[in-house]
Amino acid sequence: MKSHLYSLFASACFFTLVGSPGVARATSEPIPSSPRLSVGDSWTYDSGLKITFLQVLADTRKMTVAGREKGNAVILLRLEAGNQAPKTVRLRTRLGRDYVVIAENEFPEGVVGIPKSYVVRVASLTPDPIRRGGLRQQRAYKLRLAVEVAL
Repeated sequence: MKSHLYSLFASACFFTLVGSPGVARATSEPIPSSPRLSVGDSWTYDSGLKITFLQVLADTRKMTVAGREKGNAVILLRLEAGNQAPKTVRLRTRLGRDYVVIAENEFPEGVVGIPKSYVVRVASLTPDPIRRGGLRQQRAYKLRLAVEVAL
């Protein structure tokens, strides 16, 4: 019984380290990233997840005189995963919710299990911040996403 509890605890620690984007990763594998997406472009990852870059809702990023980045950009994405209806989500580049977790499939009622899930976050958004900040034309933006899989 005691060894079962230790293995359960070790498993929980492992999944916490691998599955949480804000925590150091236990593996040394690089996180896959998308190609640079323009507004309106879609990208399919792992045949189970389709991501569409809908638009940049807000961009308050700017460079300070000292050369540091301040502010935030808000990105609107549509995620289509497995048997689920498409979901529209907002991600931020720095402050606030900077990642989303989506399960590949929803189980029917009465079925229990841990579904394969994806963690999606913004890897980069160009053009880089400018001194004045502010929203640019949508066609100017290029987005790169990072996706991690939790099994």
